[in-house]
Amino acid sequence: MKWTPRQQRTYRTLCADLARVADLSEDNRRDIIARICDGRRSTSDIDRPQMAALIREMERLCAQAGCERRKARAPRSRINQDQYIAILQDTLRWNEARLAGFIRRQTHGWKSSVLDLTRPEKTVVINGLKAEIASQKIGKARVDRPERAVCPPPFKAILGGRAPQKK
Repeated sequence: MKWTPRQQRTYRTLCADLARVADLSEDNRRDIIARICDGRRSTSDIDRPQMAALIREMERLCAQAGCERRKARAPRSRINQDQYIAILQDTLRWNEARLAGFIRRQTHGWKSSVLDLTRPEKTVVINGLKAEIASQKIGKARVDRPERAVCPPPFKAILGGRAPQKK
């Protein structure tokens, strides 16, 4: 069983701190790994308990060297997909009927409510809403009501100076 991404970030941060403060070379780092992990000189083939022991040893060495303890990286704020869809809907200034139509288009007519969507379907809808926002920002959106668009499309720039023709 491999070690977790969090352990990997913590280990890399500790190695960087030690290299900055105590001039930790590659050979010294591999010697520490070999001492802790039963003679193995690489972290690619150690398991979670060995990685935890290695992290404890690196933290001890960091404390001895006097380097300040940094966090590996703050986790991103957790926002659920329903909230994210609502934020994107507000950004687009869409009402519920417009969003329902968009969801029907994304799910090929099977579903029309955010509550009915599965996680992968919500991801598809989120990516579609983000693409819609991006297309409005560059002026290529399919806008049926230009007064409600985030950024009205510059028709002259799109059509090469001609006015749009109605069908």
